[in-house]
Amino acid sequence: MEEHIRKFPRLPGHLTRKDTSYFYLDSGLNVKKMHKMYVLEREAHGKTEHKASLNFYRQIFRQYKLRFLRPRKDQCAECLSFKNKTPQEKTFGTRLHRAHLQRALVSRALKKLDTTRARRDLKLCVATFDLQSVLSCPKGENAEFYYRRKLNCYNFTIFDGGKRRGYCYFLDETTPRRGSNEVASFLNDFIRNRHAEGAQEFRFYSDNCYGQNKNGTLYAMYYFLCQELEIKITHTYLEKGHTQMECDSMHAAIERKSKRMSIFTPSQWCAVIRMAKATLPHYEVNKSLAKCNIRNMKALTKLLQLKKVPTSNVRQVAFKAGSSAIFYRTKFAGQLESVKVTRRATPTTIQAMELAYTSRVPLAPLKLKDLEWLWNHGHIDRSAEPFYTDLKAWGLSLLATTSHEDDRSIFNELSESLSEDTESEEPEDE
Repeated sequence: MEEHIRKFPRLPGHLTRKDTSYFYLDSGLNVKKMHKMYVLEREAHGKTEHKASLNFYRQIFRQYKLRFLRPRKDQCAECLSFKNKTPQEKTFGTRLHRAHLQRALVSRALKKLDTTRARRDLKLCVATFDLQSVLSCPKGENAEFYYRRKLNCYNFTIFDGGKRRGYCYFLDETTPRRGSNEVASFLNDFIRNRHAEGAQEFRFYSDNCYGQNKNGTLYAMYYFLCQELEIKITHTYLEKGHTQMECDSMHAAIERKSKRMSIFTPSQWCAVIRMAKATLPHYEVNKSLAKCNIRNMKALTKLLQLKKVPTSNVRQVAFKAGSSAIFYRTKFAGQLESVKVTRRATPTTIQAMELAYTSRVPLAPLKLKDLEWLWNHGHIDRSAEPFYTDLKAWGLSLLATTSHEDDRSIFNELSESLSEDTESEEPEDE
């Protein structure tokens, strides 16, 4: 049973899960399903004796720090902590907890007020954005999918509250990653498109993720974009634990649409995302930008010289055309403070900056081997052959240059299977 439980790959953490000691299994699994797979596996190998019961399997499972990844809105850790306190502890912590709830109400009221105004004012764009949790490929009810490493796909979503439209920037792990370069590039594209439609002021709402939404790279992009397009940008960070936004509803719609579907390639994920919204207009999926137009936005920070902004305490940050300062608030109702900005140099345009990636991002050799195994054993639909043939050929070209012993052995195995596939093909007519 322990060997069977260890077969299931752990999924990467998302949001606050990186701070916990628990690992996460695929959301399509549960203990009952895992036990059924365990029984079927033993029967397939002729080991019908000593099959453990579900209760005994559950006891063994509890010895591991494993949980199942559930697509649900995160609950506020501070509110849950206050709920579990004793009456005496609540007496001393009530004032701080009320202030926390008040900040949550104020930030959500600001978002609602701005969204209502944006529906009347065509020059104002109010949007929320977030990165959806990892989407696996291939995906389906096949039991083998739970045992093998799969290709991770990422979906960055923006919901325009004024137009009531959703925009998605989709990429997989062989293209860009999930850092500040990607977020800044996606927002740069969104702002330029909306500016072309007449928007002059942008107000964004997001969570407090430092690596993606709250960093110098994004601030530098905002600053130079405001000067180039002569616009105004304000970014408000919702209270931690109370960051539920309209883009979260986009994530839920996509998860519902794909719940019982078999998906074998990233392009099929794009089709599912596009049709996740039942009514018109459907979600707009921009895949070409994700593949070839991620700019090195981090280089923009080297073109500015500014004093340190108290990023961890910032509630709102603002940028104005023609201003040589960055404005920020540490309280939602507080006064604006400013940090003077000195330009060391000015880029011609952000669009003319160098690309962040000159080639595809390397795929882990063991993951490439698992995908090859799923293909060779017929667990992936044959209509996906062009994608997996290209993925395999590209992976082999990278593994051929590696010096690591384990990676070299994987390269030899994949090369042999590739040569066998070539030899088995019938010669074409002259």
